[in-house]
Amino acid sequence: MVNNAGGNLDRQMYALPDISLEKFDEQLHLNMKTKFWGSQQAAKRMNDGGSIINIISIAAHKPSPGFGVYSAANMGMISMTRTLAVELAPRQITVNCLAPGLIVTDMLVETLKVSAEQAHETFAKQIPLGRTGTPEDCAAAAVFFASPAARWITGQFIDVAGGQPN
Repeated sequence: MVNNAGGNLDRQMYALPDISLEKFDEQLHLNMKTKFWGSQQAAKRMNDGGSIINIISIAAHKPSPGFGVYSAANMGMISMTRTLAVELAPRQITVNCLAPGLIVTDMLVETLKVSAEQAHETFAKQIPLGRTGTPEDCAAAAVFFASPAARWITGQFIDVAGGQPN
């Protein structure tokens, strides 16, 4: 099971002192509660082992002005993932997180009000590998977590971020 819901529905940035409780709840629901529910449903259906992979963000590890609830929900997912990993281990179910770095998506472009080309150019300079990430970069890490090669890895997270510091 790959839980890949997340982001910000209205493509707006909100400083924590200014965010309404309604927007706080909306972002927490999208970035944490949906993944909890998905994990819970997957666990109910996995009888003989399996893998649950929660897609979060490297925003979990650092201050994220304008994205504070998003960041907090992602950090909460690390804790929830670690707890689920321990609770589901007796059933041979692994639970891990992938934390992508900067991947230029429609949501990112709309939120930051820049073109995709501007985003690639601006962010690539901040990433040690010299480029923004791709969905394929994240998919490769998810395939690893779902493969037999990761059968003894649970409760962990991997930054898929081109060496971007967290």
